[in-house]
Amino acid sequence: ELASDEHRPRVGLVCNVSPQNVMELVTGLLDPAVSARAVILQTCDSFFSYKPVLEALQAKSETSRLMEKYLAGDTHQGTELPAYMEETSTMDFSELLDPAKTAGVDCSCVQRVLMRNEVEREEAWDFLRMHSMLDPAQLNGVVAALTQEVALIQGPPGTGKSYVGVKIVTTLVKNSIERQPEG
Repeated sequence: ELASDEHRPRVGLVCNVSPQNVMELVTGLLDPAVSARAVILQTCDSFFSYKPVLEALQAKSETSRLMEKYLAGDTHQGTELPAYMEETSTMDFSELLDPAKTAGVDCSCVQRVLMRNEVEREEAWDFLRMHSMLDPAQLNGVVAALTQEVALIQGPPGTGKSYVGVKIVTTLVKNSIERQPEG
């Protein structure tokens, strides 16, 4: 049963080789000297939906040069606060609090956090770790998305990625509305 076609893994090989040279490529991959340096990727068909994205990232375009600091190199690059954060930007993170955990608790440390002040941010994150409706991994995702230029939130099904996305957007929208001048 496991040997049937429907249970066999699918492997796709995409390369810039003419049809006449495909056998040469396959033979080369079987050569131990070549295969020691080769990587074969096993994946499902959905991988190929990413092909245009991967090709665009490989292209030497202005966008790829701008994204280079996020995709390769020093892991500390690209962790600056987002460009929309001004020197005096404050954020209210009370949207992330669990009402059951905050009854009778002073929550002011998460209501007007000066984002450029690392001490205030850390105090707010510590408070949220104890009083948030999010689990630690979800809170880390929200913190990353709100404090970095680029953040990746990933996880298996059912871990709350969409929920985290809603919390990020809700927090950003709430803070944007509060900053709007009255008029």
